[in-house]
Amino acid sequence: MCCWDKPLAPALATGEVAIDPLRGRIAFPAAELPAGELSADFHFGLTAKIGAGPFARGDLPAATITVAKTRNAGFSSVQAALNAAPDNGVLPVVIEILDSAVYEEALSIAGRNFPGGLLIQSSALQTPLLRKPAAAVSLLDVATSAIPVLGLDGLMLSGGVVRLAGAVSTLRLRSCSLHPPSVSLQVSVPAAFGLQLQQCISGPISVSALGGGVPLQDSVVQHPLATIESPQAATALSFVNGVAALEKSTLLGTLTVRSASISNALCYGDVLMADLQASCLRFSRLPPTLASARAFRCTQATPISVSVTHGSAAYMHLHPKPRAGLLLGGANGRRIGACASPGSPRRPPSPSPPVA
Repeated sequence: MCCWDKPLAPALATGEVAIDPLRGRIAFPAAELPAGELSADFHFGLTAKIGAGPFARGDLPAATITVAKTRNAGFSSVQAALNAAPDNGVLPVVIEILDSAVYEEALSIAGRNFPGGLLIQSSALQTPLLRKPAAAVSLLDVATSAIPVLGLDGLMLSGGVVRLAGAVSTLRLRSCSLHPPSVSLQVSVPAAFGLQLQQCISGPISVSALGGGVPLQDSVVQHPLATIESPQAATALSFVNGVAALEKSTLLGTLTVRSASISNALCYGDVLMADLQASCLRFSRLPPTLASARAFRCTQATPISVSVTHGSAAYMHLHPKPRAGLLLGGANGRRIGACASPGSPRRPPSPSPPVA
């Protein structure tokens, strides 16, 4: 299908569709050209269940408002659903996206009051993409709004900044992919703030708040300017007044926090903490600058990843033959970092003591 100036040979019969798997081109018989918009579904795989993807997610609450482009729903755009969301309710407002369509929108939440919280989620087994239009300033802007808990669940975000300000106390991200080369998360609130990432992939995160915490579980945070050769070139996560809790997570770039609990994590970049004595460091990869810290069974080995390019099937997965401290250094004898899947190698048992 490389020569579009010539008809297909042999010509397509009635009911046939020609697909070029290399170029993604699709051809229909002249008398059967589809009317309207043509859409296609796809599936992809990763070495671990992190980020947004067409996999099962439990505990999805019932939707208050639905959004879809390819099926019946209350609204066809996320912004329209946000505008219609009821204010001042004691129960959480749940906006559910029913399909895996691309939503090219600059989302804004301004002057709203959701005392019960606000959640934007995808339906089970769906992976919608929220993409910033080229002319827009940011992808999602939350300002002058009172939202105790704002949640994003099962979404892919691309193309711009996610900016939070105002009376937002907690941001919860679950099974989300904030495209590291193009999306950054910037939070500036006047009080304490909690940021929770569970099974997520994110670009650089910057939090300015009086205090609070950042628990990361089974997640990746990557600054696009941080490389394997220069991991300290840029900051992946900055929360100067906050306490970070990293569990089975990977950071490519510098971590700057007040104190941290780091366990089964791969920190490739500097780790800067104002209160090292209040920190707990165990079963993790840490930079040489923390060599004198009170770290339990940690390694300084240089990690070699199969790929650090988001979108690759082996994204942030350790090379099959890394240093033993990375492959078997976790608390349960498995590899450390975000891709410490149940199928990863386990530390061999210690040999039995000799019989007297």
